[in-house]
Amino acid sequence: MVQQLFFEDIAIGQSESITTAVTAEMFEAFSEVSGDVNPLHL
Repeated sequence: MVQQLFFEDIAIGQSESITTAVTAEMFEAFSEVSGDVNPLHL
């Protein structure tokens, strides 16, 4: 879980990362929502 920080809580040199696996279902859902069904974009 990502900790919520406010701007004043961030110090120089701090970093954060998040990763997720992108699935075929995510691509399909995005194309449905955006209306972008161009094969080059999928």
